[in-house]
Amino acid sequence: MQYFLLILGIIFGFIGGMQYVLWIRKIQNDRLRKKTEDLFIKIAYGNLTFKYRIHNTVYFSTQEKNYTFIYFLDKKEMAIFEKSTDGTDVCIALSFSINKELSNRIINKIDNNFNYEINTDVININGQIISRSYFNNLSNFNQTKTEQSEIDLIKKLNNDKLSLDDILDKILKSGRQSLTEQEIEFLHNISK
Repeated sequence: MQYFLLILGIIFGFIGGMQYVLWIRKIQNDRLRKKTEDLFIKIAYGNLTFKYRIHNTVYFSTQEKNYTFIYFLDKKEMAIFEKSTDGTDVCIALSFSINKELSNRIINKIDNNFNYEINTDVININGQIISRSYFNNLSNFNQTKTEQSEIDLIKKLNNDKLSLDDILDKILKSGRQSLTEQEIEFLHNISK
């Protein structure tokens, strides 16, 4: 009889423990659902800023500094990413977890406020659609980088030429024996 009561106590303790764990998880899920809904409400009624479009994915910045809002054109779905402490973006919310009315409100807001940036002001490169502003930023970055590299190369060549002229003048005036090790190495590198 004692063993029976002990086993019965263990079973009820286990069931009670499981109920407690399920209750805690329900509270955590409710908090996460509430946070997700609050973020989507802020997006629906707050400020969104168009960042860029790459193919069927549109990126927005929000008034909440650590969040990026992404809209998937082909699926009419949305996601919110949060910048983590290590700098990576982590998806914290998806639109299928909010009510349809709120989802439709956000989609209508995007369609009404950003139609030009998303659908008209784009460039089609080999079937890939990219927002013009994003493409221009990439082009300006690459052009600036290339121009800077060419300028540096010209300066280096001019400096080398001046150095070569100076070394040759020194050889004419004082002979080859007057050259320093660096000047000899420089001449050796140029002759290669």
